[in-house]
Amino acid sequence: MGQIVDRSKPGKKGKFLPWIKRMSGFVALASFLMYASWFAEMPMGFKIAWMFGTYLLWGSIFYTSINIPYGSMASAISPDPGDRQSLSTFRTMGGALAGAVVTAGIPLIAYDKINGNDILNGPRFTIIAGACSVFAIICYLLCYNMCTERVKVTVTAEQLKRNSVGVMFVNAFKNRALISLIVASILMLIAQLTLQQMANYVFPNYYGNAKAQTLSMVMM
Repeated sequence: MGQIVDRSKPGKKGKFLPWIKRMSGFVALASFLMYASWFAEMPMGFKIAWMFGTYLLWGSIFYTSINIPYGSMASAISPDPGDRQSLSTFRTMGGALAGAVVTAGIPLIAYDKINGNDILNGPRFTIIAGACSVFAIICYLLCYNMCTERVKVTVTAEQLKRNSVGVMFVNAFKNRALISLIVASILMLIAQLTLQQMANYVFPNYYGNAKAQTLSMVMM
């Protein structure tokens, strides 16, 4: 995705912002389709294939097509290193806050108490996913309209050649420090996702109290 962005021609809004507007609908739609409850009665093989396909569309394709330009946009908003650091800090804080609100808030409304057990309400969860997807589009469009790229980012043909995907992989395997960072990042991501997904089962199924997941997420 970085290669695609580097090779794209800047528009009226710059080099990175157009990608946020261009892909916002796709990432929101894929996010909504991941939680489609109308396939609940379909065979397990179909459901696994649907889950696998929609998750790849959302994370590996559409979300990446927004996240990479968004992360690179700080270099085009201001030439001042202090401003760029501030943008990075607020991006991290905003992402953490939004994640905490979603993770802690959804268990309060997505479960029904049936025979003393907390059972996830599929159709209601689909509605929640749709609402979050619509809100995501609104936020993306606000970002698109309220940000300004002030620094013209240019990439020469020589730079594109030097930073090609093939050269990138070769350099990555030669760089011990980079390999260490990649491995550490993957392990940390696996640990975080494992803990988050375990909570979705431990609290409603083992403790019988999905709402306790909210308190757990807030404390974490």
